[in-house]
Amino acid sequence: MSAHAVTTPQLYVKESARSIALRTRGHSHGGVSRLVSPGDIGELIKPFVFLDYFDADPENAPSFGFHPHSGIATLTLILSGQAFYKETTDRQGVIETGGVEWMRASSGVWHTGGIYGKERIKGFQLWVAMPPALELAEPNSQYLVVFEEGDQAIQFEALTDAGFVLGSAVKHPYDLVTGHYSVHTNAEALRIGENNIAEIGRRLHNQGVLRRPGR
Repeated sequence: MSAHAVTTPQLYVKESARSIALRTRGHSHGGVSRLVSPGDIGELIKPFVFLDYFDADPENAPSFGFHPHSGIATLTLILSGQAFYKETTDRQGVIETGGVEWMRASSGVWHTGGIYGKERIKGFQLWVAMPPALELAEPNSQYLVVFEEGDQAIQFEALTDAGFVLGSAVKHPYDLVTGHYSVHTNAEALRIGENNIAEIGRRLHNQGVLRRPGR
């Protein structure tokens, strides 16, 4: 299967006081296009620190085994098809087309997920960096619904077929201290979060879910 980054349709943007600071098509690997990472564009648009676009057939879809996170929340939006998820918060389920799953990893969570059913899947996964008050809080997750459109100040027109996922938040004023699977606001919080997910990994290993601790 050939993979391509998200196409960028030509847009007509009405007059605005702000200009576009950066454009990217990301980097593709298999059915996943990495558009934002904490070490690059994520520094410019934090608290949004990571964004993947995925588009794959069931037989070629990437498989994500159990892996950890801490210090962040993940938001998964399914544009078409279905995806399953399972977490060490004891939450598991299937995200239907148009559905959203929010997982706040905070002090540490392991999870797995992937394509469900026989339909081609398309969607996004976004990481949101948590502030100090939440980066080591108890993890939780929930399945969200998509609200109806409302009147907004932003106005634009797509000249070709296009789909948009828009996000807005107060600027994240904290540093981004990154581990392999974690994003925190300081080195000590990163150490605690990574220790927590390592401990969860050992428990998963003892239960036979993982082959080796921390993998």
